[in-house]
Amino acid sequence: MSKVVFLSNVDRRFAMMQVALQQLQQENLLSNDSVCAKLSDNTVWNDEWQKLLEDADILLLKWMGAGLDTPFFKKLLPFIKKHQLRYYIDAAGTEEEELVSGIEKNDLEKLKAYALYSGMKNYRNLFLYANGILTGKTDIELPDPMYWSAIYHPKAKTVYTDLAAYKKDFCDAAKPTIGILFYRDEWVWGDLAYQTALIEEKCCLRI
Repeated sequence: MSKVVFLSNVDRRFAMMQVALQQLQQENLLSNDSVCAKLSDNTVWNDEWQKLLEDADILLLKWMGAGLDTPFFKKLLPFIKKHQLRYYIDAAGTEEEELVSGIEKNDLEKLKAYALYSGMKNYRNLFLYANGILTGKTDIELPDPMYWSAIYHPKAKTVYTDLAAYKKDFCDAAKPTIGILFYRDEWVWGDLAYQTALIEEKCCLRI
């Protein structure tokens, strides 16, 4: 198995990728050398980072906010190029957008899809596919697009995509219906405390 390193300054992404990694390692599906680590604008490049990356096989990095001109990146980028490390740096929203080396176009598209669709299954498969790029075992389950928009109810046995069906099952026609938008990521990760509370006050919510 290969050493896959995932770095990010995005709190939710880091936390969920860390859980995915731990699961895979416990199931002996990914090397115990693989690492998930948190970055910030103030992260300092040091010997520990060099030790972490010098024997890595592939680096996946999700970066949001500042551009790739922080002191950390000014040290990281020459280091990974010197060591000919395969890497994909997703810096969407910055001037650079993304940096890629040693990853074929088809493989890159798969990695992007797993990350974009989100969710634990996709994050697990993101690690497995990254590992497979090195081992030649890329017959991993395809990225699952899940739902981009739907209607949520905590008592629903399925995800509603039809408003009329949802209103028939959960709304009182004699009362006004209020739709409230919330982030898809909150549904994907089950972060639904306030949405559930509002629904219990007889509101109809949409995601």
